[in-house]
Amino acid sequence: MLSSLNVLCLLGSLLGLQFLNSNKSGEMADILKTMQNKYVAKTDAEILHPTILHGDQLTEERARNVQWTYRLSDTAVERLEGIEPTFSEFHLKMCLFEVRGKVYCFPYQIGASLVIS
Repeated sequence: MLSSLNVLCLLGSLLGLQFLNSNKSGEMADILKTMQNKYVAKTDAEILHPTILHGDQLTEERARNVQWTYRLSDTAVERLEGIEPTFSEFHLKMCLFEVRGKVYCFPYQIGASLVIS
């Protein structure tokens, strides 16, 4: 019988979740290294195609600070250059989609008939 902790660890590994705190620079470095190893096309010393990391402004700043810490490393892989941190304003995008929906879509009620004049 599996304990709840074993199930959580198993699900975490299956879903690709990392139970690390991105507020701590050491753990943020571990997050970036894991993401680069799993999701970036690379050779041993060269990045073939970088991957974008979306997050809020704080996450982007922490990721850039970790990359800045590793800037004196020998290879692009060790410098974590395979990840390009960017911030994306999720709530702003959702508000824009909501306004777009209200402007361009007619809010019909169920059962109401369409009147074209």
